[in-house]
Formats: sequence, C-alpha cells, structure tokens
Amino acid sequence: ESAALDSYSANRGSLDWTNSANDGYSYFLMALGGDDVENISIDHITTSTSTGDVSYTGPGFQPDFLICLGTSGTGSLPYTSNHMACQIGISDGATDAGIYAVSLDGRSSASVTFSVMSTNFIHLTGGFGSDTTRATVKSLDSSGYTLNYNLAGTATRVTIIAVKGPQAKVVTTTQPTSNTTNDLSAGFVPKAGLCMGAMKTSSQTASDNNRFTIGTWTDTGGSNHMDSIGWMDEDNQSTSDVDRYISNAYSIKNYDHTQSVVGQATVAVQGNGIRETWTSTNGTEYAHSWLLLGDAASAATTTNEAFLLFLDNL
Repeated sequence: ESAALDSYSANRGSLDWTNSANDGYSYFLMALGGDDVENISIDHITTSTSTGDVSYTGPGFQPDFLICLGTSGTGSLPYTSNHMACQIGISDGATDAGIYAVSLDGRSSASVTFSVMSTNFIHLTGGFGSDTTRATVKSLDSSGYTLNYNLAGTATRVTIIAVKGPQAKVVTTTQPTSNTTNDLSAGFVPKAGLCMGAMKTSSQTASDNNRFTIGTWTDTGGSNHMDSIGWMDEDNQSTSDVDRYISNAYSIKNYDHTQSVVGQATVAVQGNGIRETWTSTNGTEYAHSWLLLGDAASAATTTNEAFLLFLDNL
C-alpha cells in the first residue's frame, strides 16, 4: 500500500491512496500543529564515509528536535531490496536515542535476526550485527544541524525530519521490575510524546532477536490518547517465528515470542513530565526512550494540524 498526504483542514489531514490492498489495514497518525510548530523540514541525506563532524543545512532554520528514519538503503528513491531493516532515531540536540532492527532474507537453515537500542541518533549494522555507522547529534545549528560520526561505513540514505517550535526532551528509561508507576521529567508540561523500544534490556551493541515497538501519547484537554505497534522475529529458528501487534490503549507494550504481554504502560501528565503506569510486568527492565513535546516557551498551543507522521501499518 502507498499514500501521499493530500491536504490539511481545520481538524484533519487527507491522504491520497495510489495503491491499496483493499484489506482494511490499520494505521495510526500522530499530528502536531498550532502556532507552536514554526517550521518543518524533511530531508534525504547520505551518511558520511569518514568519521568526524558533518554539518547539514537543508532545513534552513534551527530545529528543536530531529527524527531519523531509514532502511539501510544505498540506492535512489524509491528503494527496495531484500532483508528487513528498520532504523529510527530521536534527538533534542542534547540527548539521542536510536534503534536498528534486522531480519535477513533467504535463510534456509536458521533465521538470523537482531536489533539494538543505543544512545546514537544513527546506528546501522552489517548483516550479522556488527556496527557499520554510528552518529550522534553534536548541535542544532542556525540553518540545520551537525552530526558527529564516531564510526563511518558505506554511504547510506536516511531521512531526517527537523522541527522548530515545540519544546522537546529525549528521555531513556526502563520498564520497572514490578507493577508500579515510573515518573519522567521533561522540564516542561508535555502535550505529546513518541516512544520507541526494542523489547530488551539496555545495550549499545546488537543482540539476538529482531524486536521493535513504537508508540504515541497525546494529552488533548486532559484526555489521554495512546497507540502503539510492534513486531518480534525470533532468532535462530528453523521455522520462522514472527509476530506483530497493534494497540489503541497503551503507549508501550512489550511481548515475548509466545505473544504474551511482559509489560505494558499507560501514560498521563505528571507535573513537568509524564507518569507511566505499568501492569503485566515480568521483572525484566526493558529499555525504551521518549521524545516528549510541549508548548513553545511562553506560547499557547492551538489545534490546527501541521505535521503528520506515519508510525507503521500491520
């Protein structure tokens, strides 16, 4: 399936579907809008082939946060290839978080799947989990941003979404070991958040099993709205063991490979931050990261939609 954003109206966005499976797949959209969203840039860049700082001026303004999307592609767009590879990174200019998840195609004897969640904005690996490219956000500049490549490999295409206006804070935390609450500080009152995780404990290196979860939360007039999706592809299986989920009640849901929930959380504002309320935990401290967003400093938010971000579809 494929769709392009067609238009905005006062309270919705319209999509133009050029290809459809006619199966009624579910999608979630996250909309940011109002006078606080001053500027947005969507740029396609290629990663550096040498280490060090690289400045990008495609946005033409100083962003307040960045989102990175990629599939480890090296060709021109649109790009298709074998293997499943998904990369997402978030940054507020001071703190980064990134996930890279891979399942290799055509494995005749045993599946090869892995993923990593790290403190890098861009984190790419080779076919068997060895790091090939890592970059952090060094600064958010007057006309764009500067990335610091601490490891550089093949030039790889990624998409960078740069947004100016909302206050932003990236926070990494873990699922508690018991059913309880977990409070996170943003330094401002959040209005929305994007959460991502790999359904595994915190690590800076790739480990077995392709696991990925991404969720959203918004507070609209005191009403909390939460969605999340994810998948699990177990490593070293003679017969593939692949699962997926979608939820409209939790921002975070962690599963094991039997499709059993091993931790889930609802979210609400708590002072100058958020409170995660956890249930169905299994004692494991699975790591996840939030990009929390609030009103621009000393400004009021309106509700005109100005930005849509596809999360995924199942």
